[in-house]
Amino acid sequence: MNRERSGLLLSGVSAGLDIGFGPLMMAVILTLSPGGYGDLPTELLLASVYSIGFMLVILGRSELFTEHTTLAVIPVLDNQASAGQLARLWGLVYVGNIVGGVLFTLLVVLLIPGLSVISTGAFETIAIKLVAHDLEWLFVGGVFAGWLMGLLAWLITAARETTSRLLIIFIVTATIGVLHLPHSIAGNVEVLFGLIISPEVSIGNYVAFLALATVGNAVGGAVFVASLKYGHVVRGGSWTVHTMSVLNVNMLRSFPYRFDSPYQSTAVNILWEIEYLFEQLCHSGLAPRAHLRWKSNSHTPTPINVRMMSNYTLHRSKDVTPHRVRTNSTYRD
Repeated sequence: MNRERSGLLLSGVSAGLDIGFGPLMMAVILTLSPGGYGDLPTELLLASVYSIGFMLVILGRSELFTEHTTLAVIPVLDNQASAGQLARLWGLVYVGNIVGGVLFTLLVVLLIPGLSVISTGAFETIAIKLVAHDLEWLFVGGVFAGWLMGLLAWLITAARETTSRLLIIFIVTATIGVLHLPHSIAGNVEVLFGLIISPEVSIGNYVAFLALATVGNAVGGAVFVASLKYGHVVRGGSWTVHTMSVLNVNMLRSFPYRFDSPYQSTAVNILWEIEYLFEQLCHSGLAPRAHLRWKSNSHTPTPINVRMMSNYTLHRSKDVTPHRVRTNSTYRD
């Protein structure tokens, strides 16, 4: 939330461009596959390639609007950020995503004549599949898509390895793909293809889809994930860390912290092991400021390992000052 406007906007444009590869590959499958929608092998292939764009965006750390409908809401619920700051973040990222999608669509339209593996009819089929529904379905489907994207943003924080993150991204986004749920950013590219290529898709169809899918995505992520997860996790006064994989805090260094422990030399090692939960919360600088406090009365110089992590509690704090930790002759704020 505290990133410069240009940084957020450019990252959003990058995400809008990258996510377009999913719909592009869907068009390739529909062109080359003997089956179509309703054919099980084709549906599974379409859902699989649909996830490609999300993999590129999420692993590439670009800003995606539907991720921020969950994790960016939690600091607001916790009074660490204002609604105005959230609106600024959403607005910049969303505009960047839409602009990136428009640019990607225009580039692909220029390439279509020379791409023998894609037919214009495939793009039309994909677009009509989304806009043929009534307005109520678009909103409700958008809620479910936002709900799933919120769960993706939440669940991926538990993944420590790239392979596990890929698997989580694939499972969640392939579910959105096989159900044909309206995702506002990926769907922006899908419907734009149809708008440019097919007379069956009108500007009214595009605007209605984008508006309802966007609102539905925001409601799904903010209500069904952010609010509920905040209620049973963040709202408590402290969170006990039982294993290395529960709290991943690679970006904990993004905000002031203090490690109250006789083993200060191992602090950074632990922070690197607990590497990703607060990345989404803290890269904006608005997650609850925190420090890890050693609860044990024993000061025996025993190496800290996974089994000892139950001795740590992550405490929310608004007045923690930056603390410089030394490990292996390297300083890290």
